[in-house]
Amino acid sequence: MFYFFSRGTSFLRCEIRPHDGQGRYEVVIAEPGLDERVDVFDSSIEAHQHWINLQQELNQQGWWGPHGRD
Repeated sequence: MFYFFSRGTSFLRCEIRPHDGQGRYEVVIAEPGLDERVDVFDSSIEAHQHWINLQQELNQQGWWGPHGRD
């Protein structure tokens, strides 16, 4: 699942995806001008909680979203 955030004319891409077929998940953040950040979680519950916290953090930094895209 892909999500996008915008701030001015910049866009940030977030992706939540399976990591290794063993029930682990990755949350990937691609921010303009920076390397991709990949956080790996042992369960979908942990990945989801991280995603909730990340949304709040991004909104506090002035990013508007998320805008979803499958």
